[in-house]
Amino acid sequence: MRRPLHRLISPLLGFLAIFSIPAAALAGDAGNAAAGEPAAESRRPNIIFILADDLGWADLGCYGQKFFETPNLDRLAAEGVHFTSGYTASCVCSPTRSSVMTGKYPARNDLTIWLGGRGGAPAVDHLSLEEVTVAEALKEGGYATAHIGKWHLGGEPYFPETIVVFFSDNGGFSHSRGKKNNVTCNEPLRLGKGYCYEGGHRVPAIVRYPPVTGWGGVCDAPIITTDFYPTFLELAGLPPRPQQHADGVSIVPLLADPKEGDPAGKRAGSPCLLAHPVRP
Repeated sequence: MRRPLHRLISPLLGFLAIFSIPAAALAGDAGNAAAGEPAAESRRPNIIFILADDLGWADLGCYGQKFFETPNLDRLAAEGVHFTSGYTASCVCSPTRSSVMTGKYPARNDLTIWLGGRGGAPAVDHLSLEEVTVAEALKEGGYATAHIGKWHLGGEPYFPETIVVFFSDNGGFSHSRGKKNNVTCNEPLRLGKGYCYEGGHRVPAIVRYPPVTGWGGVCDAPIITTDFYPTFLELAGLPPRPQQHADGVSIVPLLADPKEGDPAGKRAGSPCLLAHPVRP
């Protein structure tokens, strides 16, 4: 018997980030346009970024799932672009979340294990306040920002067409202490959450933004969580911050043309830092 995933989704929802242009700003901008000035704000999209918790690459119907029913997410994929090779910067939650917020690999943030976790990996107890998060960058550009749900980065959150992004913070929770459990199955990918194999990093990735994505695109090019920071800035018409989102590249070309090619080539010269240090 198939089970609707929406009945199980509440414990899976990691966080919901909302970046929107305030109505007052739009009204003010309309006045400027009437005076002959460009209405830049009115062309900026709202952004909704949904990050599920422990949702595996094979857990959605549009990715081949036959047990769980995910009609709303399947429709979202049909109305936008879904990526077959979406990757998280870590196989556990806090490091991945830091990569979304900063555009940097977790190792650059000294945040390579979930906060409160063990295992000997280097980890601070909160995301550095020196980082300019994507929320702060958008806020400086005139956006109102909000964060709802799980934070797990220590301290407090900093924080018309609409861009809707659906992602997961790591692979599905398919194994406990190396043994397969009955929570989910990531096959044919190897293992899942907490393991630095394909099943621990590869996740569903869906972006809907009709003015750019069109309908029903499928993209095989790999993307990673650090890419969202520069992507959101470009879609919002804001200048890039390469010193901040050092490990991300904008995927806007892939949204416009899913067959554009692998954006990884743009990372040439940028080292790929492992989530955990390699020890002999």
